[in-house]
Amino acid sequence: MSNMFISTTKFKSSIQLLADTGLDVTKKLCRAVAVQIIEDKKLVDVIPKEKLDQMTTGDTTPARFSELHGFLMYVFRHAAYHGVKPETLSAHLQTADVEESAAKIISGVYGQAVGDITEHLRQWTIEANPTAIDISWQTGIELSSTTQERAMESVALLTFSTDEGDRTVSMDIDTLRALKSQLDVAKRQMERVVQG
Repeated sequence: MSNMFISTTKFKSSIQLLADTGLDVTKKLCRAVAVQIIEDKKLVDVIPKEKLDQMTTGDTTPARFSELHGFLMYVFRHAAYHGVKPETLSAHLQTADVEESAAKIISGVYGQAVGDITEHLRQWTIEANPTAIDISWQTGIELSSTTQERAMESVALLTFSTDEGDRTVSMDIDTLRALKSQLDVAKRQMERVVQG
């Protein structure tokens, strides 16, 4: 996995914000983010409003706090999704100019929660999407959709059988090639997660 945190300007500003935030606030916010993901709660349900108000004083305005919160949510979810180990997460963060002490706090809290976060994300994925039972295909020919051109096009008809019923999708050869390429990427990512 390439360095996943420095690809946008938004993350660079979040990293600077992290540097300006006290380590105690960073640790509390990391713990809150972990609980928030695992229990699927709003931040105010994890940290009472009066505690949030105490954390958003001085330079840490509510807007800056919200940006930092969003960044940490991204880090935890992204790392768990890709099966990143805590020590690897710490190294990625440090490569992205996160101070070592903050990177260790983030990766430490992540390490304690990653099993539960991964399980929650897995369960959410199962519940949010139908489960594929079978896939069948056949080739066919369609008339062009434009009235000026009555050419015939080769198509593949893919039928996805899921626990919610069947769905047939028609695609031309270019779309089928793009799907194959995307499935190859998904397969490699899944193999990396399984291998750890």
